[in-house]
Amino acid sequence: MVASDLSPIRRLFAANARRREDRIDLGLASLLIACEEYPRLVIDDYLERLDQMAAALAVEIDLEAGPENVARSIAAFMAQEQGFDGETEDYYNPKNSYLNDVMDRRRGIPITLSVLYMEVARRVNVPLLPVSMPGHFLVKLPTEAEPVFIDAFHHGNVTDADGARRLFDQVYHGRGQFTESMLGACTRRQVISRLLHNLKAAYVQADDYERALRTVELLTILVPWDLDEVRDRGLLRFRLGRFEDALPDLQAYAQYGPPGPEIETVRDALRRIRST
Repeated sequence: MVASDLSPIRRLFAANARRREDRIDLGLASLLIACEEYPRLVIDDYLERLDQMAAALAVEIDLEAGPENVARSIAAFMAQEQGFDGETEDYYNPKNSYLNDVMDRRRGIPITLSVLYMEVARRVNVPLLPVSMPGHFLVKLPTEAEPVFIDAFHHGNVTDADGARRLFDQVYHGRGQFTESMLGACTRRQVISRLLHNLKAAYVQADDYERALRTVELLTILVPWDLDEVRDRGLLRFRLGRFEDALPDLQAYAQYGPPGPEIETVRDALRRIRST
């Protein structure tokens, strides 16, 4: 899929994703993803709401108060004053991965709430960093000593590295192997990728192959060299009966993919296409 084949929204998504890392706008990227589900969404309205929240926060926050106090001020503003919190009753609903829905309902999953925290904090010059810890997304405020972590999903809880480790143990019920590297900051592109993978998994689980395909197509814009996503794009097109579109993706994976069950699935799809 070349740039000339993309819709205007997807061209904007591609242009934003290909910026220098520190110039990628996570709020814009998240809203462009939401446009796939809500084509009439007015992005500027939601960006203005982010600006308004930041303006209200700027009046209250004391940036000279020290990192932990700054983190607590942001968390209190977002969780208590603005009312943003984790969606626990319908966690796997794809709506929780769309930033506009999260802003409207004030409920979301860890990654979308974290994006919201980061985007509001960025507007008041507080550099919250994304932490793509397995099982639970966090943000952190770096300091000269230990970073301060915010869990946007759990009422904006502010904690330290030990608290983040305990949260990991709770998610994996003590069966996961925690490493300190899990608390390192990830890139903005990785945030976008994880958000899209959440959506992809939700739609595949629901057998909603049309929406899953839309999501994989965004992933192949973000990471066009990812052979697994090329494979999945081909398989989803195959499932939807779009054999002509599926063929080049499946052929590419059959030629370059590693041995294993995935390549056999691809070869079987190719045989079925050629027999039609």
